[in-house]
Amino acid sequence: AAGSPPPTLFLTKLDATLSHILFSTFIGPAQTSGIALGVDSAGNPLITGSTQWTDFPTTPTALQPAFTSGTPGFAVKIRADGGALIYSTLLNNFTPKGAALDAVGNAVIVGSVQQSFAVLNAYQSTIPGPCTRQPVSLNLFPPSQPGHAFIAKLSADGGSMLYATYLTGSCGDTANAVQLDSAGNAYITGFSYSL
Repeated sequence: AAGSPPPTLFLTKLDATLSHILFSTFIGPAQTSGIALGVDSAGNPLITGSTQWTDFPTTPTALQPAFTSGTPGFAVKIRADGGALIYSTLLNNFTPKGAALDAVGNAVIVGSVQQSFAVLNAYQSTIPGPCTRQPVSLNLFPPSQPGHAFIAKLSADGGSMLYATYLTGSCGDTANAVQLDSAGNAYITGFSYSL
């Protein structure tokens, strides 16, 4: 509504009986949206999302401490008691949609990218194409192309990328969620226009 303040990301932890708030905090400036949440084996939560603020707070050893352009993604990991940041990093050119943490605290993040990004130890290093048709609308999805799906693994300290790969066809795809099994294998779901 007109005059409404811009949204601000929050994180709240409730006890197992939903009778007490254990902590509740705001994260980052306004116009910051949380999209996915994961928790590691020590109880430290990881939040991924996107921000429109160029001064989004990052930690000194962050993978990407500085804003470059557009509406970047971010990954923020917080201590289990909510009292301190473990890391905060921007993810320029990424739109995170899902996140999960492995047994040692590395973050596996999925989503979409609208432009090329640096791949590392990639399963798929390039976007196939070009797309030779427009996406078909069956009134299930918008007829616009959503970008290209990616999966990336961020180290437990937020300071380095362990792998980053496309997982896409030529006409656009989005990865919306990820789960890991006990061996660290990633299960990813989303939608595709590349049929």
